[in-house]
Amino acid sequence: LASKGNEVADRTKVAILVSHIGNRGYNLLKSWCGVAKPTDQGYAALKKLLTDHLSPKPPVASERFKFHQVKQRAGEGLNMYLARVREAARYCDFGAFYDSMICDRFVGGLSNAKTRDHLLNSTTPLTTATAFDKAVAKEND
Repeated sequence: LASKGNEVADRTKVAILVSHIGNRGYNLLKSWCGVAKPTDQGYAALKKLLTDHLSPKPPVASERFKFHQVKQRAGEGLNMYLARVREAARYCDFGAFYDSMICDRFVGGLSNAKTRDHLLNSTTPLTTATAFDKAVAKEND
């Protein structure tokens, strides 16, 4: 019974989507669906088609290149700099290495050489959180 309800909800979502994208949008969906009609597809499949074609993810290699170029700007606070590092990692697909990559870029791109050296010479393993906290403490010395 729950399955039947989910199927009805999915068909309703498809109907709403198709009615809101207009003729041009529907024709695009038809071309991407191949032989099948868009209305015969599930909502998740149509959403994926639209996302993949209209908002494709950038190539990982180019995103990683950009990520490795991020450095703290003159006058930029540590909070803002860390936010830029995280934003640059958005499409890098670091997986299980995400925190260590963020931490490494954060430390490596610091503009204050004394703070950077202090973190690089730390005897305890750094995470992004500990590197940030130590950087804030060092800059407030």
